[in-house]
Amino acid sequence: MAAADGSADAAKDKRLRICSAAELYKTTGNSLYHDYFKANCRDSGTSDNGFHPLLRNQWDASLAWELNRAFIVYATTQGADASIVESITKSLKNAMDWTIAARYVSGADAYRGFVWEGHYCWGSNQLRANWAKLALFAAALEVNPSQSALYKEIAEEYLHYFHGRNALSTIYLSNMGQRGARLTQGKSPMEIYHGWFQNQSLLYDGVRSLYGPAPGYLVGGPNKFFGLSWISPPYGEPPAKAFKDWNTAWNPARNANENSWEITEPAIYYQGAYVLVLAHFVPASPVHE
Repeated sequence: MAAADGSADAAKDKRLRICSAAELYKTTGNSLYHDYFKANCRDSGTSDNGFHPLLRNQWDASLAWELNRAFIVYATTQGADASIVESITKSLKNAMDWTIAARYVSGADAYRGFVWEGHYCWGSNQLRANWAKLALFAAALEVNPSQSALYKEIAEEYLHYFHGRNALSTIYLSNMGQRGARLTQGKSPMEIYHGWFQNQSLLYDGVRSLYGPAPGYLVGGPNKFFGLSWISPPYGEPPAKAFKDWNTAWNPARNANENSWEITEPAIYYQGAYVLVLAHFVPASPVHE
């Protein structure tokens, strides 16, 4: 725990151990890791804010994600316990049928990428990608074979949200226009919070810089919990519109930070979640024009 991140606790530590055990058993076949996984995968002490995918009999896009990863790995491992795999597939099916697919079919989200309103938070784009990952996992495990095509369709719709079909018609990938990737005429963040492309950089910051930031970085996205009332937007906007393209940190006039990292930081885990989803829709062979 001495080297754990700031949000870690004993429950998260054990969730990570379960995830590691699943990976190591899949990689090595060593029964030591298998025994640890079987003994601990249903431990209520590993719950995340009271949530556990197997004990609650469904999955969540924001809670106990280490267990979600562990269960996908385990369910695709030769020699896995059939009863545990059955519990895994049943709970994931419930999440798809009760929450994700039901709301997709009913049109609960105008942009065809449903999330809970509270998921418009710091790093909302990562959570949205996690919802898409659940759909892809459900298709991969064939938790309901007749619905696998629908699950993949749902996952793809979340990608369209990142690519501009959202309340702000914004592509949440940096510098995708004529200054950078040259893939769109639409809006794309040009001021991401990052040490390499920092505020007022003559080379890399904003539309007036020489190059703009590196293209293709997924920013954090809308955050309804942004708390500085003197920066609006994002403050005071509807959840899906609580976004601003800016990367200011310290504001000397206010003698305070502007906390732009809560909106436009391109954290590595945002990229990982997005790329995992994107990879499922990339052709196996390169497409040449």
